[in-house]
Amino acid sequence: MGGHILVIRDDAPASERDSCFGVYIADGLSRTKAKGFYGGGDCFLFKYHGATGTMEVFHPTGRNAYYALCDQGYVAFGGGGSSYAVWVGQDLLGGSSAGSVCFGNGGPVCFGGVPKPGRKGEQGEGGEVEFEVVGLEVWGVGPT
Repeated sequence: MGGHILVIRDDAPASERDSCFGVYIADGLSRTKAKGFYGGGDCFLFKYHGATGTMEVFHPTGRNAYYALCDQGYVAFGGGGSSYAVWVGQDLLGGSSAGSVCFGNGGPVCFGGVPKPGRKGEQGEGGEVEFEVVGLEVWGVGPT
């Protein structure tokens, strides 16, 4: 199976409406692939700033192997504490983002949203933000 790119547009302010963020998982998205986290060092997290045409890419830090987790109720990427770099609920309408030990992003990669009550970024990597999903696409990459 080839990899997948998950791309999300959120409830960003007008200045960031053309922006998006997401993740590349070389092992693809699959609940049956593994019990618990899966993926490898070829995964990455990204944040594209539409207004400037610039992209930030966050590669694995090597501090843990919590790359991807696909469960019945959600998909999550970049774990290592009580929050994830990107988390999307089963209805695909909302999610959250925070700093991640796995990818070393210093804070949320989403553009909109509101701080999640009671979360302060336990690992010192940036507090958790809840966002509304405005658009979500999954692209297959490589051989199937």
